Amino acid sequence: MNISKQKDFIIKLLLTQPELRDNDYQLIATIWEYESDNPTTITAADFLTDFGKGKYTNPESIRRCRAKLQEEMPELRGKKYITRHRHQTDVIDQLKELSKYI
Repeated sequence: MNISKQKDFIIKLLLTQPELRDNDYQLIATIWEYESDNPTTITAADFLTDFGKGKYTNPESIRRCRAKLQEEMPELRGKKYITRHRHQTDVIDQLKELSKYI
């Protein structure tokens, strides 16, 4: 799936399924289910083979796209958005402290 189609699809999913706003695993699974030819009958082995061949969207691309969309469009943010960002500040502070010792 190309990035512009992916972006539009992720916006649609986040608007219609708010539970996906806070759960990247569910969001990725939903997108991969859409990309699958036979989501109800595919075996794990077939999925892994197809994934290895690049048939499915990279999960990190999905996560980054979701994060960027939520940054730019507050209406797509989930309940955990503020908590995640507070935690991000703590992690940055911890990394700065650690870097003093490296």
